[in-house]
Amino acid sequence: GLSANIWGNFDTNERNPYGLTTPNRNGAKWNETDITVSYSREIIKNLTLSGGIIYYALDSNTAANDSFEIFGTASYSFPWFDLFFEVYKEVAYIPGWYLNWGVSRSFELPVDIKFLAGKPSLDLKASWSAELSNSRGAFPTADGSKYNSLNAGMLYAGLNIPVHSHITITPKVMFWYNLGGQSTHVLRTASWDGTPNHIVGGVSASTSF
Repeated sequence: GLSANIWGNFDTNERNPYGLTTPNRNGAKWNETDITVSYSREIIKNLTLSGGIIYYALDSNTAANDSFEIFGTASYSFPWFDLFFEVYKEVAYIPGWYLNWGVSRSFELPVDIKFLAGKPSLDLKASWSAELSNSRGAFPTADGSKYNSLNAGMLYAGLNIPVHSHITITPKVMFWYNLGGQSTHVLRTASWDGTPNHIVGGVSASTSF
């Protein structure tokens, strides 16, 4: 049940209007590296609990300090879908709580492609979140209060293509949207393009052993 993950973000054209050291910096930049260590265990049939830590190494132009979180999650598998609930506690840079919950479904597609290492599968997910921040500066609300609000919803679809026994290519698309209340102003103000809702698409490659 022990796992470790390293995730990084290379922005081919950052266009960050809120840069701390270089405002309105344009161009390619590696601006974030996240390291996650976690442990997961099925407590009873279909109920899995997980916990761990995440260290966010952030570019100095994006944030004044790195970030560090502890988290716990619970998921329950039903015959046709999974329910999950996640709690994250920031303990370093901007103290606060982040809650995320939702429903997901993953199923193998009934196709057999000879050059693939297995059958492709489709992941579907819908989730919703809330931010309970202890910092007024990190999430600027319209009335200057602390940001304690429903935050964002997300709809996700990803197609997992096993090109090798250890390598999977996943084209994916996500729609992120604000949940009203304080979130509309906060997400619009903090977003680099000034809008609270976004469609994000891309392709990821993952390897496992």
